[in-house]
Amino acid sequence: MDLALHLIHQHPTHRPRFESVLISLLNPIKGGTTELITYLMHDLRWSVVQNAIARHLATPANVSYPRQYAAMLDAFTDTWRDRDMYRRYNPDRGAHTH
Repeated sequence: MDLALHLIHQHPTHRPRFESVLISLLNPIKGGTTELITYLMHDLRWSVVQNAIARHLATPANVSYPRQYAAMLDAFTDTWRDRDMYRRYNPDRGAHTH
């Protein structure tokens, strides 16, 4: 996930494409999607992605999705509850790897 974040930071002119790709992952939600989006969005905080998640949360396509969308939205906050799972966001765990 660090590699994906690094790639995004290295290519800011591709942001609209990255946003589109991330939004396309919101439905259907496949394995690893929630973790990838939360990890990236805790750093990037892109409002376009945040708004897309909120729209999907309002009208979820699957009964299991609201919990995952809520977890994704939580990553946009400084108090993201799962941030301590990742070294990048938890100084107690070391530096910059998952």
